[in-house]
Amino acid sequence: MNKLKVFKNVFGKRTESGFSVKNLGTVLLLLLLVPYIITSLFGNASGGNTVQEKERMLEEQLREGGLFVINQTALGREEIPLEIYVADVLARTMEPGYEAEALKAQAVLIRTNLVPEGDEDIAVADEEYGNGGVRAECLRAVSETRGIYLEYEGKPVYGAYFLVSNGNTREAGEVLGTGTYPYLTQVSCEKDYLSDQYLHRVEYSLEEFEKIWERTGEKSDAEIEKALGEEEREEMAGMIVLRDSAGYGRYLRYGEKWVSCEELRYALCLPSSDFEIKSDAGRLIFTVKGSGHGLGMSQFGANELALEGWDYGKILNYFFQGVSFTKME
Repeated sequence: MNKLKVFKNVFGKRTESGFSVKNLGTVLLLLLLVPYIITSLFGNASGGNTVQEKERMLEEQLREGGLFVINQTALGREEIPLEIYVADVLARTMEPGYEAEALKAQAVLIRTNLVPEGDEDIAVADEEYGNGGVRAECLRAVSETRGIYLEYEGKPVYGAYFLVSNGNTREAGEVLGTGTYPYLTQVSCEKDYLSDQYLHRVEYSLEEFEKIWERTGEKSDAEIEKALGEEEREEMAGMIVLRDSAGYGRYLRYGEKWVSCEELRYALCLPSSDFEIKSDAGRLIFTVKGSGHGLGMSQFGANELALEGWDYGKILNYFFQGVSFTKME
Protein backbone atom coordinates (compact mmCIF):
# COMPACT_ATOMS: atom_id res chain seq x y z
CA MET A 1 0.00 0.00 0.00
CA ASN A 2 2.92 2.39 0.57
CA LYS A 3 3.85 2.11 -3.12
CA LEU A 4 0.29 2.93 -4.11
CA LYS A 5 0.26 6.07 -1.93
CA VAL A 6 3.55 7.24 -3.38
CA PHE A 7 2.26 6.79 -6.91
CA LYS A 8 -0.89 8.82 -6.14
CA ASN A 9 1.13 11.63 -4.61
CA VAL A 10 3.54 11.83 -7.52
CA PHE A 11 0.75 11.78 -10.08
CA GLY A 12 -1.14 14.53 -8.21
CA LYS A 13 1.84 16.83 -7.94
CA ARG A 14 2.64 16.53 -11.62
CA THR A 15 -0.92 17.38 -12.60
CA GLU A 16 -1.05 20.39 -10.29
CA SER A 17 2.28 21.74 -11.58
CA GLY A 18 0.99 22.09 -15.09
CA PHE A 19 1.53 18.64 -16.56
CA SER A 20 0.10 18.49 -20.07
CA VAL A 21 -1.01 15.40 -21.98
CA LYS A 22 0.79 16.95 -24.87
CA ASN A 23 4.02 15.93 -23.21
CA LEU A 24 4.19 12.60 -25.01
CA GLY A 25 7.46 11.54 -23.36
CA THR A 26 6.01 11.87 -19.87
CA VAL A 27 2.89 9.95 -20.86
CA LEU A 28 4.93 7.11 -22.29
CA LEU A 29 7.07 7.00 -19.16
CA LEU A 30 4.01 6.71 -16.96
CA LEU A 31 2.50 4.05 -19.17
CA LEU A 32 5.69 2.07 -18.86
CA LEU A 33 5.88 2.45 -15.09
CA VAL A 34 2.26 1.61 -14.24
CA PRO A 35 2.47 -2.12 -15.13
CA TYR A 36 5.56 -2.51 -12.97
CA ILE A 37 3.89 -0.81 -10.02
CA ILE A 38 0.73 -2.90 -10.37
CA THR A 39 2.73 -6.11 -10.77
CA SER A 40 4.76 -5.26 -7.70
CA LEU A 41 1.68 -4.53 -5.61
CA PHE A 42 -0.40 -7.53 -6.60
CA GLY A 43 2.59 -9.81 -6.96
CA ASN A 44 3.52 -9.19 -3.33
CA ALA A 45 -0.05 -9.71 -2.23
CA SER A 46 -0.33 -13.07 -3.98
CA GLY A 47 3.16 -14.09 -2.85
CA GLY A 48 2.16 -13.56 0.76
CA ASN A 49 -0.57 -16.20 0.39
CA THR A 50 1.62 -18.82 -1.25
CA VAL A 51 2.40 -20.67 1.97
CA GLN A 52 -1.24 -20.66 3.04
CA GLU A 53 -2.31 -21.91 -0.36
CA LYS A 54 0.19 -24.76 -0.16
CA GLU A 55 -1.10 -25.68 3.30
CA ARG A 56 -4.68 -25.74 2.04
CA MET A 57 -3.70 -27.89 -0.92
CA LEU A 58 -1.81 -30.26 1.37
CA GLU A 59 -4.77 -30.55 3.71
CA GLU A 60 -7.09 -31.26 0.78
CA GLN A 61 -4.76 -34.02 -0.40
CA LEU A 62 -4.83 -35.59 3.08
CA ARG A 63 -8.63 -35.65 2.93
CA GLU A 64 -8.49 -37.94 -0.08
CA GLY A 65 -8.78 -41.69 0.37
CA GLY A 66 -11.30 -44.17 1.69
CA LEU A 67 -10.12 -44.61 5.29
CA PHE A 68 -11.93 -42.74 8.05
CA VAL A 69 -11.72 -42.47 11.82
CA ILE A 70 -15.06 -42.67 13.61
CA ASN A 71 -14.89 -40.26 16.52
CA GLN A 72 -17.68 -40.73 19.06
CA THR A 73 -17.90 -37.84 21.54
CA ALA A 74 -20.50 -36.12 23.68
CA LEU A 75 -21.35 -34.01 20.64
CA GLY A 76 -22.11 -37.04 18.50
CA ARG A 77 -20.50 -39.19 15.83
CA GLU A 78 -18.04 -37.75 13.32
CA GLU A 79 -16.23 -39.31 10.37
CA ILE A 80 -12.72 -37.90 9.92
CA PRO A 81 -10.32 -38.76 7.08
CA LEU A 82 -7.57 -40.90 8.62
CA GLU A 83 -4.63 -38.72 7.60
CA ILE A 84 -6.36 -35.55 8.79
CA TYR A 85 -6.87 -37.19 12.19
CA VAL A 86 -3.21 -38.32 12.31
CA ALA A 87 -2.10 -34.73 11.63
CA ASP A 88 -4.34 -33.40 14.39
CA VAL A 89 -2.98 -35.88 16.94
CA LEU A 90 0.58 -35.15 15.81
CA ALA A 91 0.12 -31.44 16.44
CA ARG A 92 -1.13 -32.20 19.95
CA THR A 93 1.55 -34.72 20.89
CA MET A 94 4.63 -32.88 19.60
CA GLU A 95 5.12 -29.19 20.28
CA PRO A 96 6.68 -26.76 17.78
CA GLY A 97 10.43 -27.07 17.34
CA TYR A 98 10.84 -30.76 16.52
CA GLU A 99 12.85 -31.79 13.47
CA ALA A 100 10.96 -32.99 10.38
CA GLU A 101 12.22 -36.59 10.64
CA ALA A 102 11.20 -36.81 14.31
CA LEU A 103 7.73 -35.57 13.35
CA LYS A 104 7.54 -38.19 10.61
CA ALA A 105 8.51 -40.95 13.06
CA GLN A 106 5.76 -39.82 15.42
CA ALA A 107 3.22 -39.67 12.58
CA VAL A 108 3.99 -43.29 11.68
CA LEU A 109 3.47 -44.38 15.30
CA ILE A 110 0.16 -42.53 15.58
CA ARG A 111 -1.05 -44.15 12.37
CA THR A 112 0.20 -47.57 13.49
CA ASN A 113 -1.92 -47.35 16.63
CA LEU A 114 -5.00 -46.69 14.47
CA VAL A 115 -4.63 -49.63 12.07
CA PRO A 116 -7.90 -51.57 12.33
CA GLU A 117 -8.13 -55.31 12.83
CA GLY A 118 -9.72 -56.89 9.78
CA ASP A 119 -12.69 -54.93 8.46
CA GLU A 120 -13.43 -53.16 11.73
CA ASP A 121 -13.96 -49.41 11.82
CA ILE A 122 -11.21 -47.19 13.23
CA ALA A 123 -13.08 -46.03 16.32
CA VAL A 124 -11.91 -43.45 18.86
CA ALA A 125 -13.45 -41.28 21.57
CA ASP A 126 -11.35 -38.14 21.26
CA GLU A 127 -12.92 -35.07 22.83
CA GLU A 128 -9.84 -32.97 22.00
CA TYR A 129 -9.99 -33.45 18.23
CA GLY A 130 -10.22 -30.18 16.30
CA ASN A 131 -9.68 -27.94 19.32
CA GLY A 132 -6.44 -26.47 17.98
CA GLY A 133 -4.82 -25.65 14.68
CA VAL A 134 -2.61 -28.10 12.80
CA ARG A 135 0.81 -26.69 11.97
CA ALA A 136 2.19 -26.83 8.43
CA GLU A 137 5.12 -29.02 9.48
CA CYS A 138 2.68 -31.58 10.88
CA LEU A 139 0.73 -31.68 7.62
CA ARG A 140 3.97 -32.22 5.71
CA ALA A 141 5.15 -34.98 8.05
CA VAL A 142 1.85 -36.84 7.61
CA SER A 143 1.82 -36.30 3.86
CA GLU A 144 5.37 -37.59 3.44
CA THR A 145 4.61 -40.76 5.44
CA ARG A 146 1.07 -41.21 4.14
CA GLY A 147 -0.31 -44.70 4.80
CA ILE A 148 2.91 -46.04 6.38
CA TYR A 149 2.77 -48.03 9.62
CA LEU A 150 4.91 -50.54 11.53
CA GLU A 151 4.44 -54.30 11.64
CA TYR A 152 6.08 -57.12 13.55
CA GLU A 153 5.61 -60.61 12.16
CA GLY A 154 2.70 -59.44 10.03
CA LYS A 155 0.80 -57.57 12.75
CA PRO A 156 0.70 -53.86 13.63
CA VAL A 157 2.95 -53.06 16.57
CA TYR A 158 2.10 -51.19 19.76
CA GLY A 159 3.47 -47.78 18.72
CA ALA A 160 4.43 -46.60 22.20
CA TYR A 161 6.01 -43.17 22.65
CA PHE A 162 6.70 -40.72 25.47
CA LEU A 163 8.37 -37.36 26.04
CA VAL A 164 11.86 -38.03 27.42
CA SER A 165 13.62 -41.01 29.02
CA ASN A 166 15.81 -41.31 32.10
CA GLY A 167 18.64 -42.18 29.71
CA ASN A 168 17.23 -45.53 28.56
CA THR A 169 13.98 -46.88 27.20
CA ARG A 170 12.42 -49.84 28.99
CA GLU A 171 12.05 -53.52 28.19
CA ALA A 172 8.35 -54.26 27.67
CA GLY A 173 8.65 -57.69 29.24
CA GLU A 174 9.87 -56.15 32.51
CA VAL A 175 7.23 -53.43 32.57
CA LEU A 176 4.20 -55.39 31.43
CA GLY A 177 5.23 -58.85 32.55
CA THR A 178 4.56 -60.36 29.15
CA GLY A 179 6.48 -61.33 26.05
CA THR A 180 3.82 -59.89 23.76
CA TYR A 181 5.98 -56.95 22.65
CA PRO A 182 9.46 -58.34 21.90
CA TYR A 183 10.26 -55.37 19.67
CA LEU A 184 10.15 -53.00 22.67
CA THR A 185 13.62 -53.46 24.12
CA GLN A 186 15.93 -51.30 26.17
CA VAL A 187 17.95 -48.81 24.10
CA SER A 188 20.15 -45.92 25.14
CA CYS A 189 19.02 -42.30 24.87
CA GLU A 190 22.26 -40.76 26.03
CA LYS A 191 21.33 -37.17 25.17
CA ASP A 192 17.94 -37.11 26.88
CA TYR A 193 19.53 -35.47 29.92
CA LEU A 194 19.76 -32.29 27.78
CA SER A 195 15.97 -31.91 27.84
CA ASP A 196 14.43 -29.34 30.17
CA GLN A 197 11.93 -32.10 31.05
CA TYR A 198 14.63 -34.51 32.21
CA LEU A 199 14.82 -33.66 35.92
CA HIS A 200 12.00 -32.69 38.28
CA ARG A 201 11.56 -32.14 42.01
CA VAL A 202 8.21 -32.79 43.68
CA GLU A 203 7.43 -32.46 47.40
CA TYR A 204 4.68 -33.82 49.63
CA SER A 205 4.13 -33.66 53.35
CA LEU A 206 4.13 -37.11 54.92
CA GLU A 207 0.45 -36.63 55.76
CA GLU A 208 -0.41 -35.81 52.13
CA PHE A 209 1.59 -38.78 50.89
CA GLU A 210 -0.11 -41.22 53.27
CA LYS A 211 -3.58 -40.07 52.18
CA ILE A 212 -2.70 -40.75 48.56
CA TRP A 213 -0.96 -44.01 49.50
CA GLU A 214 -4.14 -45.34 51.09
CA ARG A 215 -5.98 -44.97 47.78
CA THR A 216 -3.44 -46.92 45.70
CA GLY A 217 -3.99 -50.58 44.90
CA GLU A 218 -1.96 -53.27 46.66
CA LYS A 219 0.03 -55.79 44.60
CA SER A 220 -0.33 -59.51 45.26
CA ASP A 221 2.27 -61.49 47.20
CA ALA A 222 2.86 -63.77 44.18
CA GLU A 223 3.67 -60.81 41.92
CA ILE A 224 6.05 -59.31 44.45
CA GLU A 225 7.78 -62.62 45.19
CA LYS A 226 8.53 -63.02 41.50
CA ALA A 227 9.84 -59.45 41.24
CA LEU A 228 12.04 -59.83 44.34
CA GLY A 229 14.14 -62.35 42.48
CA GLU A 230 14.46 -60.26 39.32
CA GLU A 231 14.51 -56.56 40.16
CA GLU A 232 17.17 -54.38 41.74
CA ARG A 233 16.32 -53.56 45.37
CA GLU A 234 16.91 -50.11 46.91
CA GLU A 235 16.02 -48.64 50.30
CA MET A 236 15.25 -44.95 50.75
CA ALA A 237 13.32 -42.80 53.23
CA GLY A 238 12.06 -45.88 55.07
CA MET A 239 10.74 -47.41 51.85
CA ILE A 240 11.87 -50.18 49.51
CA VAL A 241 11.78 -49.82 45.74
CA LEU A 242 12.36 -52.55 43.16
CA ARG A 243 13.79 -51.24 39.88
CA ASP A 244 13.93 -52.69 36.39
CA SER A 245 17.12 -52.89 34.34
CA ALA A 246 16.57 -49.39 32.90
CA GLY A 247 16.41 -47.86 36.40
CA TYR A 248 12.66 -47.20 36.51
CA GLY A 249 10.75 -48.20 39.63
CA ARG A 250 8.54 -51.28 39.34
CA TYR A 251 7.20 -51.67 42.88
CA LEU A 252 7.45 -49.66 46.08
CA ARG A 253 6.86 -50.80 49.65
CA TYR A 254 5.76 -48.53 52.47
CA GLY A 255 4.72 -50.16 55.73
CA GLU A 256 3.37 -53.59 54.83
CA LYS A 257 2.00 -52.67 51.43
CA TRP A 258 3.51 -53.00 47.94
CA VAL A 259 2.21 -50.84 45.08
CA SER A 260 3.05 -50.38 41.40
CA CYS A 261 5.42 -47.45 40.87
CA GLU A 262 3.63 -46.64 37.63
CA GLU A 263 0.30 -46.40 39.46
CA LEU A 264 1.91 -44.39 42.25
CA ARG A 265 3.44 -41.87 39.84
CA TYR A 266 0.00 -41.10 38.42
CA ALA A 267 -1.47 -40.78 41.89
CA LEU A 268 1.33 -38.41 42.95
CA CYS A 269 1.46 -36.60 39.56
CA LEU A 270 5.12 -37.52 39.07
CA PRO A 271 6.55 -37.20 35.52
CA SER A 272 7.98 -40.76 35.54
CA SER A 273 8.48 -43.79 37.76
CA ASP A 274 12.25 -43.31 38.01
CA PHE A 275 12.35 -41.41 41.27
CA GLU A 276 14.43 -41.14 44.41
CA ILE A 277 12.85 -40.19 47.73
CA LYS A 278 14.39 -38.27 50.60
CA SER A 279 12.80 -37.36 53.91
CA ASP A 280 13.33 -33.88 55.33
CA ALA A 281 11.52 -32.36 58.33
CA GLY A 282 8.31 -34.29 57.78
CA ARG A 283 8.33 -33.84 54.01
CA LEU A 284 9.07 -36.33 51.23
CA ILE A 285 11.14 -34.97 48.36
CA PHE A 286 10.90 -36.84 45.04
CA THR A 287 13.68 -36.33 42.50
CA VAL A 288 12.36 -37.64 39.19
CA LYS A 289 14.24 -38.45 35.97
CA GLY A 290 12.52 -38.43 32.60
CA SER A 291 8.92 -37.79 31.64
CA GLY A 292 6.58 -40.57 30.55
CA HIS A 293 6.29 -44.34 30.86
CA GLY A 294 9.62 -45.07 29.14
CA LEU A 295 8.30 -47.58 26.58
CA GLY A 296 8.98 -47.25 22.86
CA MET A 297 10.21 -44.00 21.32
CA SER A 298 11.56 -41.10 23.35
CA GLN A 299 10.40 -38.04 21.44
CA PHE A 300 13.35 -35.99 22.67
CA GLY A 301 15.72 -38.83 21.83
CA ALA A 302 14.22 -39.15 18.35
CA ASN A 303 14.72 -35.44 17.80
CA GLU A 304 18.38 -35.67 18.84
CA LEU A 305 18.87 -38.49 16.32
CA ALA A 306 17.16 -36.40 13.64
CA LEU A 307 19.58 -33.57 14.40
CA GLU A 308 22.39 -36.03 13.71
CA GLY A 309 20.96 -36.71 10.26
CA TRP A 310 18.91 -39.87 10.90
CA ASP A 311 15.76 -40.27 8.80
CA TYR A 312 12.48 -41.40 10.31
CA GLY A 313 12.94 -45.01 9.17
CA LYS A 314 16.29 -45.34 10.90
CA ILE A 315 14.92 -43.66 14.03
CA LEU A 316 11.99 -46.08 14.26
CA ASN A 317 14.20 -49.12 13.61
CA TYR A 318 16.33 -48.01 16.55
CA PHE A 319 13.47 -47.77 19.03
CA PHE A 320 11.46 -50.73 17.64
CA GLN A 321 13.65 -53.77 17.04
CA GLY A 322 12.96 -56.09 14.10
CA VAL A 323 9.91 -54.26 12.74
CA SER A 324 9.01 -53.72 9.09
CA PHE A 325 7.30 -50.85 7.28
CA THR A 326 3.95 -51.49 5.57
CA LYS A 327 1.69 -49.17 3.63
CA MET A 328 -2.08 -49.06 3.70
CA GLU A 329 -3.63 -49.40 0.28
